[in-house]
Amino acid sequence: MVLQPATGAILAMVSVPVFAPEAFAAPDVEAVRRLLNDPAAPLMNRAAVGIYQPGSIMKLVTASAALEHKLITPSTSIACPGSLTLGDRAFRCWFQDGHGPMTLREALMQSCNVYFMRVGLKLGAQRLRSAMEAMGCSHRTGWPFEEQPGHLPRRRLTDGDVALLAIGQGELLVTVLQAARMASVFANKGWLVEPWVVRSIADRPVGRRPPPRRLGWSDETIEAVREGMKAVVADRSGTGHRALSPLVSIAGKTGTAQTGVPGRSHGWFVGFCPVEQPRIA
Repeated sequence: MVLQPATGAILAMVSVPVFAPEAFAAPDVEAVRRLLNDPAAPLMNRAAVGIYQPGSIMKLVTASAALEHKLITPSTSIACPGSLTLGDRAFRCWFQDGHGPMTLREALMQSCNVYFMRVGLKLGAQRLRSAMEAMGCSHRTGWPFEEQPGHLPRRRLTDGDVALLAIGQGELLVTVLQAARMASVFANKGWLVEPWVVRSIADRPVGRRPPPRRLGWSDETIEAVREGMKAVVADRSGTGHRALSPLVSIAGKTGTAQTGVPGRSHGWFVGFCPVEQPRIA
C-alpha cells in the first residue's frame, strides 16, 4: 500500500498461488476447468477475500486503545511470569519462562502475550471492540471489487475471551488488506485511508480519491506505538529483527495465529517504511 495521507492509498495487491489469465482470453476450456477445480484456489484473491486470525499484529490496536483511555503510559511496567490464570484456565505467553517486567516498547518488541492480555482486561470488551472497529475490523475497506468484511465477536465475552481478543486470537478474523490498512494508520500518524483504483490512462483524469478518516488518536499515542514498531525490527531482541535492511528503515509488528491444525500457524508481518518519511505500508 503506497501512502498518500491527504488523498488515500494506492494499492499493489498480490495473491499466491497465481494463475495465467491467458486461459480465459483464449479461451482454454480445459485450463479454466483445472483452475476452477484446483484445491489451492488460485482464482481467490487472498488479499481481500481470504479471512484469517490476525494474532499479535492486533496488539498495536490494544496498545493504542489503552493509551487513549489513559490506562497505561509508555513507561507503565507490567510483569510477565510466563502465563496468566483466569478462572481455571492458564493463558500462556509464547515465552513460557516469562519476560519479566516490561514497558510498552519492550512488550511490542518482544510481543509479550501476558502484557497485552492484562492491558486488554483493563480495557474491557466494549472499549477493545470499539478500537478494533474504528481501525476497520468487521467492515469492508472500500475496495471496489470482491471483499470480505472479516469478523469481530459481538456476543458477551468472558475475561478469557477478552484476553484472547487483545492478542488477536479467538473469534477475530481480518483480511490482509485490512491488516495493511492498519499498518498505514501508524505510518500516516492516525489517518485511516481507503484503497482506491486508478481510473486513468496517460493524461486522462483519475476518478475521485476517497478522503482519509482521522481516528482521533493523539500524536503521543501514535508515537508510542511507532517506537515499539521500530524496536520490533531494529532491536536485536525484536521479533521482526530479520526484516532489518541496510537499504531502508522499517517499523513493523509480527504475529503468529492458530489455524486449528496442530503444528501449523499463520505467520504475519505488518509494517511501514521508510520510518522517517513513510511511503509504503
